[in-house]
Amino acid sequence: MKLLLLFVIGFLSACSPNDSPKNSENNELWVMVKIDSQFRSQNDLKIIDLVANHIEDKELGFLDGHSSGAYQLDFNFVEIKNIEVARKEITKAINSAYPNVEYTISNTYEVKYEKL
Repeated sequence: MKLLLLFVIGFLSACSPNDSPKNSENNELWVMVKIDSQFRSQNDLKIIDLVANHIEDKELGFLDGHSSGAYQLDFNFVEIKNIEVARKEITKAINSAYPNVEYTISNTYEVKYEKL
């Protein structure tokens, strides 16, 4: 229960007060990654760096933040200029460097891989 509470607080703190449902659905992408431990490791953070560099170098959007817990690592991008192009680029970056990683890309945050 404490982990869930920490996770929710982390998620809420990542949201800015100017976020609106319309903006979130239209220009935001979330990446949820299944990880092997309760909390992220330095290796897990490399995935975020790889994808963020890939998206930002192509000027498709900006990394907004990341969190982890209960076997799930998640991070999101805002101000996405083209959702489908960004989704394809994220897929390409992760699949080329981490072909065995299980992940989901979504327009909204999802509890996909979390285990309590």
